[in-house]
Amino acid sequence: MAKNSVYGIDTIKFADVTTDGTFPSAWTAFQMKAIVKDSVSFNDSAPGENNIEVEDMEDYYAVLESDKGSKGFTIQTYDMSKEAYAFFYGYKEGTNDSSTGGSDNTGYQVEDTKFKLANKAIQITTKKFGDFPARVFEWANMKLTVTKQGTIGKSGFPNLNIECKKQAFLNAEGKEIPGARWKDLS
Repeated sequence: MAKNSVYGIDTIKFADVTTDGTFPSAWTAFQMKAIVKDSVSFNDSAPGENNIEVEDMEDYYAVLESDKGSKGFTIQTYDMSKEAYAFFYGYKEGTNDSSTGGSDNTGYQVEDTKFKLANKAIQITTKKFGDFPARVFEWANMKLTVTKQGTIGKSGFPNLNIECKKQAFLNAEGKEIPGARWKDLS
């Protein structure tokens, strides 16, 4: 009889994308906390196709690929900490000078209007369950789109929704190389 198991997420870590075509050796940029249960979900999309038909054939004459599709996943977190806002949105400690808007922003976290979230490497580690080993999944170059959702009230917590889309990973010569990997941690 086959066994199956729900792993669950142990950690999600981020790092800067390397420029030499190697995976990061240290995942220290940011470690996500308060991951919403069952929120890490894949959202790969198949390549687009153009079907070519001709009058005298029942089947397609040809099928042409119109785009590559996309590979990625979405993560949700309840982590609305100062560190999360600094990492995903570029917020910084407010001051009482013109560098943070010209008004007294002391004690506030203030947005940086020039901030642009750079692509990140991502590492997801699952939990060990019984005789099922933990696994680590790594992506070397992901574009992140971060949005806020939910309510501020008694009916639930607001959260950050992070859409991660795989990007080409290049070595030092500019050649595309594998940018995703995984392994058992047994």
